[in-house]
Amino acid sequence: MLQDFLEDRFNLKVHRETKVVPAYNLVVAKGGLKLKEFVPITNLSSKFGIARSTDNKARDSATENDLEANGFGLHGVRPGGVLELPEGPEHVMMGNAATISRLALILQLGELEGAPVIDKTGLTEPYDFRLAFARSAIADQGDYPVPGLIPALEEELGLKLEPTKSAIEMLVIDHIDSTPAAN
Repeated sequence: MLQDFLEDRFNLKVHRETKVVPAYNLVVAKGGLKLKEFVPITNLSSKFGIARSTDNKARDSATENDLEANGFGLHGVRPGGVLELPEGPEHVMMGNAATISRLALILQLGELEGAPVIDKTGLTEPYDFRLAFARSAIADQGDYPVPGLIPALEEELGLKLEPTKSAIEMLVIDHIDSTPAAN
């Protein structure tokens, strides 16, 4: 419907074409996976020995403290989400119950500037993670204490980006008028 509207009002002309572009395969690194398994709050009492409480505030407080103590303190990240925090020249990504395919999408849209990232890990479980890396311009200088994205993925998460090529379908705009036609 939108395309019909744009064709009508702005004389839009488009076509689709397939183009081979640089891409990355996301795989498990040789050293093995280093991600933390996501533990739902309902399973924390058995996994970490949290006392169950009928008082929701007491339970939530105990759960939050235990999450922090066990490395799962990912405040502000919704389950299934990835939060990106640019901190000056450093960049931090935190995932809460996030899948590897979600991480691949975030990498594609962010630091890899649209280069397709294809999840070849075969992993479907949700994970909690924290990934800190230097922005590419800083990492290229070599003296920065935090590694660049590619080494950080391997060191911190046990994942590796392998360069490859991928065919993607693109929508090409052949023509569009800058002012709309009258109704």
